[in-house]
Amino acid sequence: MFEALQRLDGRLWERYLTLKKNVENASNSFFDAYLDLSEQFLRYIARDAALPQRATCGELLHNAEVLKRLCEISFDYAKLQDYVLKINRHKHGTEKVVTVQHVEDYLKVLHRLYRACCAAENMPCEQFDENEAQKLFGLAERERQRLCKEVLRLTSELEKEGADSAEARAALQRAHEMLDRAQTDKNLVAEDNENLRRQIIALQQLKLSALEDKLNKTLALLLELRECVAENRVATSAIHRLICGSSLSEKELSKEREALEIK
Repeated sequence: MFEALQRLDGRLWERYLTLKKNVENASNSFFDAYLDLSEQFLRYIARDAALPQRATCGELLHNAEVLKRLCEISFDYAKLQDYVLKINRHKHGTEKVVTVQHVEDYLKVLHRLYRACCAAENMPCEQFDENEAQKLFGLAERERQRLCKEVLRLTSELEKEGADSAEARAALQRAHEMLDRAQTDKNLVAEDNENLRRQIIALQQLKLSALEDKLNKTLALLLELRECVAENRVATSAIHRLICGSSLSEKELSKEREALEIK
């Protein structure tokens, strides 16, 4: 939705990426990131003016030079002033949780400012997409839940299968610790997701190794049984002949063994 920021100004793009990350994490830090991006927009618009370095976003939205530039690019700043005021109230505890509705409403206003900046630079840009905003909200948290379920499934299967090597025990212990942290600490979603992905790979490798061990043991057992099975076939053939009134000589028994590849 804000892709043209990469061409407009690198600092704007960096602050947008921070904002986007907070949207994906459904984090209350969205409000702070929104202020940072809004402030950077205002400083970009009035970049040739002598703006106070320490001025906050709210103060810039009442700066005569900034308001003049906003009017020049035909941006109605009243709603942005309103949202910045609400965010400052949020900082004092009246608004504690970010919702998808916050994200949609707040981004819609910021997107109008974005389009106004792009238009002033004769730069094409995208329209606001409410569906994309909804999909972004909580995306990382939903991914974390999916990854946690996969880690839980793999650990449960390995424990049922009796994975008991030192490596397996250590991996299962790490997996349980990671799941506990992912369920209790909601502030490191991106880091947790990366760790969970690595843990899934480690558990999958353990599961594959366990399957290979089982397969090798099964093959070894089959090889051990092969001679017994073949010998039983020879014995069955000999008994059948005896019942029918005939018998096998040692030479004939040897030939049958050779036919069944018994050494």
